[in-house]
Amino acid sequence: MDNAIILLILNMQSIPSEALMVIEIIICILTILFFLKFFGLLGIATSATIMLIAANIQILKLAYFGWIHTEIALGTAAFASTYLISDIVTEIYGKQIAKKIVYITASAQLFFVILMIVTLGYQFSNDSSAHQSIENIFVPQIRILLVSIVSYVLSQLIDIAFFASIAKIMQGHFIWLRVNVSNFLSQIFDSILFSMLCWRIFSPDPKEISEILFVYVIFSFIPRFFIGIIITPIIYLAKSIKRNDVFI
Repeated sequence: MDNAIILLILNMQSIPSEALMVIEIIICILTILFFLKFFGLLGIATSATIMLIAANIQILKLAYFGWIHTEIALGTAAFASTYLISDIVTEIYGKQIAKKIVYITASAQLFFVILMIVTLGYQFSNDSSAHQSIENIFVPQIRILLVSIVSYVLSQLIDIAFFASIAKIMQGHFIWLRVNVSNFLSQIFDSILFSMLCWRIFSPDPKEISEILFVYVIFSFIPRFFIGIIITPIIYLAKSIKRNDVFI
């Protein structure tokens, strides 16, 4: 089994990053729809938690994208999906419920990392490879955790507020416009705030402003925003799905 997964990973590494991004977007969409369909509100809250935790681990890795001839921090598809989830919840269940899911998701991220820190505190055996692997991921995660929670919560609340406000102005119509306007404003805010805090202000090795702007802000925001546009039709599908909200 382990060898099969390693072989799968090696095969995927031969695929262009753009193609893998498409695959990841499809996985994110299916995850959202699956949890919404079978578990309703609790399910889509779970999918938001999955996306946020995955995105905050993925961002530690840079991948080369040939269309811009540079490396971009990953986590784009997963993180963009969290805004779609907030818009879906706001549209179906209301603004206050959407805010609660943002707080739940951020709290889950916090306690997840706390548990992993405790895991690192255990004395390890002679084989320290597993400990080192976890440490490589979650020690930098502390800085990312703190700034990501702040930027995530603030940007999501901005997204929810704009989405709900535009809905009132548009009398519930033009979902695509509400989604894209709120996503643009909230994601550009998140990209700037997160990148400056994480890679400049609180980084042990502060990066140049130009690198932050091009690698972590512009070249991460642009794909995220376009992914948001691409997956906008999913909110129409989500509204039409017969949901299982028996747990509420």
